[in-house]
Amino acid sequence: MTNAYGSWTNRGIKTSYDDYGEINYAHMPAILVELAFMDNYQDNLLLHQESFKLLAANAMAEGICTYLQVDCDSTPTQMPITLETPTLTPVYGSGMCDSGWYRYTNQRGKYAYLALNAEEEAQSDNIASWTPTLPSSGEYRLEVFIPSHNAISWSCPSQTVDWDTSYAAYTITHANGTSTRAGQPGRCENGWVDLGIFHFDAATTASITLSDVTGENGLTTTVSASAARFTLVGMPANNSTIRTSSPQTGLWTRSMPP
Repeated sequence: MTNAYGSWTNRGIKTSYDDYGEINYAHMPAILVELAFMDNYQDNLLLHQESFKLLAANAMAEGICTYLQVDCDSTPTQMPITLETPTLTPVYGSGMCDSGWYRYTNQRGKYAYLALNAEEEAQSDNIASWTPTLPSSGEYRLEVFIPSHNAISWSCPSQTVDWDTSYAAYTITHANGTSTRAGQPGRCENGWVDLGIFHFDAATTASITLSDVTGENGLTTTVSASAARFTLVGMPANNSTIRTSSPQTGLWTRSMPP
């Protein structure tokens, strides 16, 4: 840390006897790391930088590996992979009447897209997808960003659409086949929606696909396509194990083998 941040102060190692319940009541070797302080302006800026958090994570991992006297060089620590814009089908073209997509700038300063919903597959026209290049196999948490926006004055057909769908279906292609996540991410404004944790193999294609089919009355809501984020959270011992946990209330999953 000191090599990367020259002004960093090494506050040393302090022994705690009864002051910290977090470590004194742990039935295992335990430490409490005071890495940075959110009430310090400069520290707070660093805590918002992914590069700093990655460096700190690596430093702590090295300390644990040194304590355990094990080699952890083969365990990757990497920054989240964020795809800011999806691949659209059909391509955006010149706008709503050309492709069925409405384009605007989201709160991340990137293009985001909306399409009118379809009630069933036979009426579907628009699909968005995100296909990352993953540097390593492992367990990844998948998230999609849902921007907030005002009511949209739509053309082709001409109408005003007040909100995004309350039912968006995402299909995830992972090392063990495909899974579908569906629920209420459309009502999450300006935040990340957790789709769950899945195992991905770096040698095979990983993707998220969003359909415009919602089951609601057609052309009454919009389906939102913006950024997607893949975060490595673990290296499973058994690659045949699939985790599809998700904290999102109302989300369900259907998994199919490859």
